[in-house]
Amino acid sequence: MTSIWVGERVRLRGIEPEDWDAFLAFNEDTDGMRNVDKIYPPRSAAGQQDWAAEQSTGNPHFRS
Repeated sequence: MTSIWVGERVRLRGIEPEDWDAFLAFNEDTDGMRNVDKIYPPRSAAGQQDWAAEQSTGNPHFRS
């Protein structure tokens, strides 16, 4: 049986607490941030860790 969340090139999964550093790097990508619909203020490493931990245990529905 195959999973709807796994493809040939992409595997979707939930956010894990240890993903915080990847999200911190995404937020520091100036060119990428200029192309999104919202720009968020800088977040500290500790703040990003807290956010990732909260997201990993939250409701998996879309959050804005």
